[in-house]
Amino acid sequence: MTSKDTLEIDFSPFNAEGVLRALCSVLRTSKALSFSYAGDIQSLTDRIGRVFNADRCLMFVAEAGGEGEKDRAGRELRLEIFEYTTPGTEPVAHKFAGPYGQRLAEELMALDGDINVLDKDDALTAKIAGHLDSGYFLPLKTRNENAQVKGEGRAGLLYLHEAENNRWNKLVLDSLVVIAAHLARLAQVEQLSSALRELENEDRVTGFLHRRFAVEAVEKELSKVSHFGDPATMFLVDLDLGKSRSLDVYSTALGDSILKAVASTINANIRRVDICGRLGIDEFLVFCPRLDRREASQVADYLVKRINEALMNLTRRGEQKVESGIFVPTTVSIGVAHLEKGDNYDKLFAFAQNALNAAQVSGGNVACVYKDNVED
Repeated sequence: MTSKDTLEIDFSPFNAEGVLRALCSVLRTSKALSFSYAGDIQSLTDRIGRVFNADRCLMFVAEAGGEGEKDRAGRELRLEIFEYTTPGTEPVAHKFAGPYGQRLAEELMALDGDINVLDKDDALTAKIAGHLDSGYFLPLKTRNENAQVKGEGRAGLLYLHEAENNRWNKLVLDSLVVIAAHLARLAQVEQLSSALRELENEDRVTGFLHRRFAVEAVEKELSKVSHFGDPATMFLVDLDLGKSRSLDVYSTALGDSILKAVASTINANIRRVDICGRLGIDEFLVFCPRLDRREASQVADYLVKRINEALMNLTRRGEQKVESGIFVPTTVSIGVAHLEKGDNYDKLFAFAQNALNAAQVSGGNVACVYKDNVED
């Protein structure tokens, strides 16, 4: 694999005005590109492939923090592949779906040059054989002068293979370089916007979703599980503050420590697909799609035990000083409600709230399951 400066490439007859119009069209339509929406990327991949008369166009999109292989910085990297092909051209995107193919794509994304072409004597070329023909590789690299790790800041990879009746010239390849740089900037802007949205959506202390965003997330997930008839369970977790119900503790540094201990314990004992929200000062919501009754009861009892242990350890260490008279909670109660046919968010939440009230009326430190909505 060698890096090519466009000046080294032979000039060939090409419709220069058409290329410039196509470039402007692609850049205009990509201003609203969302890298989190597959339809946008597929549409853009198709457009680039068509306007540049390629017989194949691939776009590899990398998202840090997803499930999958780890990059050289030790971060998890999820790669999605979008492909455009002309009629009669065999698709190859599926060859990059597995771990080996994704590692190949990761190596390609780490290339330094703006344009890279296959070199028959190159070791990387031998690995790619059977996956891709000769073509042009344009890494989508976000510019980060302070990057200490090779490949850091990459957004993905654009690959194009020219049709047999085509010969691309310098103008075409320069246009592709401009598109690659533009796509990388779009990805970088979207990553920053996504980070800002997460800060806005999440509670500062616990990292859980704020109430409104938690409700929206649960309602969206409820529509999915209800459509497929899957089970689901809602947990409401509340700290036991006793009859005095003194909330003064949460105005102290210890209050943040208590909330963080509860949140971290919940996170450590649920799945990635579960939704967590902070509803009030010391009340939390946990929604678990595809969790049946038997498993839900076990999870609830286990959470009570683990959260109590975390709170006892926190107060036993005495790392924070609390003024006399402030009651420090050391136990929690949990209300459990199972999704039944016809239940919406409001019904399920009301059932869980009733179960939580029953748990606290009984003295707390227990998980109660609401059963009135269970069909015989």
